Amino acid sequence: MRLGELVIRLRETTQLFQGRVGGTAEYAIAQDNTLNNEMAFVLPVTDVADENKNDTSIQQIITEQFAVIVAIKNDTNFKDKTGFTAYNRLHEIRKDMFRAYLGYDTGLLFEEDDENTTETLIYYRGGQLLDIDRGYLWYQFTFEYKVGITTQTVFDPVTGYLDRIYAQWVLAESDNLPVTEDLPVESFAPDMEQMIDLQVLRES
Repeated sequence: MRLGELVIRLRETTQLFQGRVGGTAEYAIAQDNTLNNEMAFVLPVTDVADENKNDTSIQQIITEQFAVIVAIKNDTNFKDKTGFTAYNRLHEIRKDMFRAYLGYDTGLLFEEDDENTTETLIYYRGGQLLDIDRGYLWYQFTFEYKVGITTQTVFDPVTGYLDRIYAQWVLAESDNLPVTEDLPVESFAPDMEQMIDLQVLRES
C-alpha cells in the first residue's frame, strides 16, 4: 500500500481540514502533543491474503484496509461537555472522506511494474469512536480494497545472454559401447584435444 498517495488524495479533496492531513509519523507525534487545530491522519490497518488458488503458480487476492483518524474540536464551554458538537459534525466529515476515497481506482496506488491486478475500487467498511476528551473527539473511518497477485507479480526471470561457460575435464575410464568396424573410433571416444586447446585460455 502506497500510503503517501492516500494522504495526498485527501489533502487535495478535503474541504473541512484544509490540507491538514498527516500519516503515521504525524499521528504518533499528535498522541504526545497538543493539536493546534483539527486534523486527519491516514494510517494502514490490515493486509490479509487469501489462500493460493493454484499449486504450481501464484494466484491470490489481498485485502488491504486503511483508516482515516480525525481529531475534531470539542466545544469547551459549559453548555457542552458530552461531545455533541463534535458528534454533529461527523456526518459532514464522513461525506468529506467519501468524496476523497469512495470508488477511487486502486490501480493508482501501485507502480506500473508491480503487476498487481485491481480487483475492486475503494469502498467503506465503517467507523468507530476512539476517544473523547474536553479538547477533541477522535474518530476512525475505515476503508478497504482488494488487489490480486499472480506468478507474474513475483517471478523475476533471469535476463541477459550467457556469454561465458567454465568447464573442467576429468580423465577417467571409458564406459562407451564396444567399438564396431561400422563406425570410426572418433564417434565413440572423440579426442577433445583436437577440438579444444586445453593449454590456452580464451581471452575475455
